[in-house]
Amino acid sequence: MKALILAGGKSSRLRPLTSTTPKQLLFVDDKTVIDHVINHLRSNRIHDIIICTTPALKIQFSNVLGSSVEYSTTPVDYDTSGRIFGARRFLHSDDFVVYYGDILASFPLRDMLSFHKKTKATCTVAVCEKKELAMGFVKSACKNGLVRMFVEHPSVEVISNFAVNVGIAICKSRILSYCRPYANFFGGTIPFALKSEPIYSFSIPSFMDIGTFNGLEEARKAFRQREMGLD
Repeated sequence: MKALILAGGKSSRLRPLTSTTPKQLLFVDDKTVIDHVINHLRSNRIHDIIICTTPALKIQFSNVLGSSVEYSTTPVDYDTSGRIFGARRFLHSDDFVVYYGDILASFPLRDMLSFHKKTKATCTVAVCEKKELAMGFVKSACKNGLVRMFVEHPSVEVISNFAVNVGIAICKSRILSYCRPYANFFGGTIPFALKSEPIYSFSIPSFMDIGTFNGLEEARKAFRQREMGLD
């Protein structure tokens, strides 16, 4: 099975750290973020990995990763759906993994793949109900504003029947027919495909998004705590 790691964004929320370095090459613990992603894939017996990026960023990734992975390049203004479509020449089997390059996770991808095949889904999206939100929430009476409940940093499941999109999916090749160069994969392509294709969710216990300063620091803190045996 092939895995596409999407790593072509501008990383503007992490500047100046990412002024000259893509966020996927920032360090968390003793490895770069993209090394953590690759290790997660390979620990689940997914070894054929394609980095989907831009021509300029490919140079930086290849300097670090060399020929241990393959590279697909698309124009810098393409969105994530365009990067996936641009890598279609690498996809010789029906199922492939889409993995955002700024996500850290450790759940068993093989279980997600088994679920994907069992349901015959066109796309199976990893979701998390237990993701803690970074703000507090207030529930008030509808008319007079009297506070009924206040929850500080709740998990999503406490306040909603929605779940957080993780940024990892397993797709059949026919999802490519819905991809457009300037569309966001999860924000545009998946909702469009949902009108006519079976899309399933697969719940995972946790993940970390290093796309912001808070997310990056939380990830680094989590790895430090594991080293000290605090979790």
